Amino acid sequence: MPALLNVEVSARTHACALNVSAAQRVDLVAGFTADGLRRRDRVLLIGMSEQDTRRLLAALAGAGIDTATARAGDQLAIVRTEDLLAPFRRTRTSFIASVTDEIERSLQGGSPALRLSGTFHASGVAPFEADLHGLVRDLPLTVFCPYLAGQLSPEKLVEVAVLHDAEVRVEDGTAAEALESAAPLIADDDVTDLTDLRHSVYLAVLRTALPRATATDFLTAFNEVALNALQHGRPPVAVRLWTTYSRVLCSVTDAGPGLRQSPDQRTTGAGLWVAQRFCDQLTVSSPPAGGCTVRLSTGR
Repeated sequence: MPALLNVEVSARTHACALNVSAAQRVDLVAGFTADGLRRRDRVLLIGMSEQDTRRLLAALAGAGIDTATARAGDQLAIVRTEDLLAPFRRTRTSFIASVTDEIERSLQGGSPALRLSGTFHASGVAPFEADLHGLVRDLPLTVFCPYLAGQLSPEKLVEVAVLHDAEVRVEDGTAAEALESAAPLIADDDVTDLTDLRHSVYLAVLRTALPRATATDFLTAFNEVALNALQHGRPPVAVRLWTTYSRVLCSVTDAGPGLRQSPDQRTTGAGLWVAQRFCDQLTVSSPPAGGCTVRLSTGR
């Protein structure tokens, strides 16, 4: 029996999965669906083939989800492949209107938000990724776009990745930043001293459209996270930094045993507790095999 892959995507996030297999894609959509139903969101899945639908329903049933009740109550709606974009016509205006109507339908039914996903063909939704990004920013909508390996050209892959807030990785189902699919501006795989690195990070943030005060705050957050890895983790400590016009993302990874608690809790170290107050978002992931990655970001 297929088993859903745990997928944790925060509310009002535009997430993706890149270069996954067909089976992984369905299992990820099942995990996204289960997470949404548990949050009492309405879930709309588009582009689902009969085979994908059977696998998805089996995975949800295996996780204890009553899909018959969810579908009867319109908490879970599945649109077949041949119906793909039937309500979602191939123009930007009608696509936006259709999604907005579905959000309104969800709210009228008592759901706090709409979750949108599916196993659609890349050509079906990829042209509307920028529109979806705007809708997620303004409305109670969470979107998960899984793409098969080879569905997109390398150039299109990067273009699509940067239009998402997060990338779901098959290894642990957690949402990592989609910018990580692009080449980093800064990459250091064996950090032992922060003097020059701090300067490079600060200059990189200053080159974006973010205010100087924001660059200073982000540097404070980075310093706390990097020091925490050097002092409490295990070498090697690796740092990656990506920027766009108005956004900066940094990941700090070490080979230590990892953290199992929220950065809100003091047990993760005062450094992380301080850092999250100087950036917009901070997440900690610790795979079962060990190691720890802290991602901090500012801007949109």
